[in-house]
Amino acid sequence: MKKITTLFAVAMLASSVFAGPVSYSSKGTKNVIAPAPETCFGPGFDIGIYGSALIPNDERGDFDTGGGGGILAEYFFCNYVGVQASYTINSTSSGLHTYSGDLVLRLPIESLCIAPYVIAGGGGDTDGESLGQWHVGGGLDVRFRGSPLGIFADGQYYWHDNQNRDYTMIRAGIKWKL
Repeated sequence: MKKITTLFAVAMLASSVFAGPVSYSSKGTKNVIAPAPETCFGPGFDIGIYGSALIPNDERGDFDTGGGGGILAEYFFCNYVGVQASYTINSTSSGLHTYSGDLVLRLPIESLCIAPYVIAGGGGDTDGESLGQWHVGGGLDVRFRGSPLGIFADGQYYWHDNQNRDYTMIRAGIKWKL
């Protein structure tokens, strides 16, 4: 019985330690900031590789239909506006090298991780003869959520002072966000 009385007394003393009104101090609170939501398309630098197809405007012109590939680098200042530089080589009858600098305007749909875009710019073509060119087009950029990889496809119309050299280029490839 002495053990039960002692245990009861200890329990009573222990419970009195926790008794009393509850008070909260505003000095000890911490503001918890939720992490920013992950975005598929943000500002920054991307690099990519792609396959291409060149379709001449006029089959009697300077080119025949050909395939090839290229590399690109782009920088987006915000989610919507960026610049892109690209180099392409297509296996036409003479091997056409195309280099360009472009302005890219995209409209990201974050919930789907896709962004339709328009692209316009200028550059040059060389295949033994060098000519300046202008081009305009559009495409679709698709990103994989939580990954730096994405895929894209676009089409662009290129024109020159010499209409025998006008053509359409279709590109499809992979981009890496750095």
